[in-house]
Amino acid sequence: MLIDLDDTIWSELRHAYGNASSIPQTLREMYSGDDVADEKFLGFTNAVSHQGSVYNASFAAFPHLVKIGISAGRYHEIAFSIAEIILYDALSGDGATLPPMSDRLHQGFMYGLAMGRAYLSKQLELEFLNSSDPTELYLLRRISLFRMRPRVTMLLDTVSRNFHCPLCRETIENPIEALCPFPYSK
Repeated sequence: MLIDLDDTIWSELRHAYGNASSIPQTLREMYSGDDVADEKFLGFTNAVSHQGSVYNASFAAFPHLVKIGISAGRYHEIAFSIAEIILYDALSGDGATLPPMSDRLHQGFMYGLAMGRAYLSKQLELEFLNSSDPTELYLLRRISLFRMRPRVTMLLDTVSRNFHCPLCRETIENPIEALCPFPYSK
């Protein structure tokens, strides 16, 4: 389901700035928890989702980002946030269908969706059971996005504007477009 990071297909895939052969290295660093420069995260995010556009490399990276995001690793929150950005941008066309992609990319993308759905459902259950400060709207927003319901996602965005960066805790006005510029400075 996941395209192996050593697969030669990465050199055939494209992102906003051209050839996507550099994408696997950033994903490896995120998997391992090695230090990743803030600028590299911003460059990676802009490459896979640039001004509302997504690319075939975005679809290949998506399940990896979800897998990193559902782990307890160092970069889990930022990886999941980047996956959300890709998904949001992919659904921003007619809001109901994904852009065309190869069968191989589609299988991996759907696998990433399934992993994300399962994780978010569990998170929502835990939130309801254990939280004295519930963030159900935020989780419901994430779930609606992974259920490919962008209109519900946008509605939940308008209902609750109290979002915070998962890393620095600063208020975020638009959670799907904002990314903390210095995610590991605090």
